[in-house]
Amino acid sequence: MSLPSRIELYKEAIAIEQERAALQSKLDQLQSRLASLSGSLISKTGTTPAQAAIKASAPAGSARKPRAGRGELKQRILAALAAAGDAGMAVRDLATRLGAKSSALHSWFQFARKSIKGVRKAGRGRYRLVGAAPATAPAAPKAKLAKAGPKPARQQRGYLSVAIQEALKSAGKDGIGVRDLAKSLGLDPRNLFVWFSTTGKKLKAIKKVSPGHYRLQG
Repeated sequence: MSLPSRIELYKEAIAIEQERAALQSKLDQLQSRLASLSGSLISKTGTTPAQAAIKASAPAGSARKPRAGRGELKQRILAALAAAGDAGMAVRDLATRLGAKSSALHSWFQFARKSIKGVRKAGRGRYRLVGAAPATAPAAPKAKLAKAGPKPARQQRGYLSVAIQEALKSAGKDGIGVRDLAKSLGLDPRNLFVWFSTTGKKLKAIKKVSPGHYRLQG
C-alpha cells in the first residue's frame, strides 16, 4: 500500500481547516442566538433557558459552572437586573447566581455604567437597570461568505503556500494553470488568483508564464 503524497496531505490539511472554520462560524452564530434568548426569556426562579439546559445535562454532584462568553455574560447580568426591578441587586448576590467572581463583576459594572444605557448604581456594591435591557446586536452574516467559496483562514495560509509550491514543482518547467491547480487542490479558483496576485507575487521562485499560468523556477 503506497503512502499518500505530500500534496495529498496538504490537500487534506486544507480541507480539515476549512471544515473547522465553517464549524466555528456556525458555533459563533449559535452562541449569539443563545445569548439573545437568555436575555429575553427569564423563568420565575431567575434561571435563564441556557442555565436550565446546562443544569439538566450536568452530572449529579457536579458543582462546576461553565464560563460564560463576554456577550452571554452581559445578557445574563442585564436579565438578572431587569428581574430584580427598582431595588436592584447586590454584586455579591449576582456573582453567586451567575457563578462568577465578585471582583470581575465590580470591574464589569465600572465599564458598563459608562457604556450601557440604563445601568445605574443603587447603593454600595448594588446596581439596578432603568428601562428595558438593550437589544442584542444581530450576529454578523458570516454564512454569506460560503456562497463565494470558503475563504482560507489565517491558520491555513502556511498550508496553502506550501501546497501551491509543491504542485508547481510537480508541474515542471511548463507550469500549471490556476484553474487546474485549484481543481487539484480542491479550492475555489478565485482564491488562488488572489493568492498569486498578493502572496505569490512576493515569492521570487514563482514566475508567471502567461495570464493565469505559473511555474516554479529553480
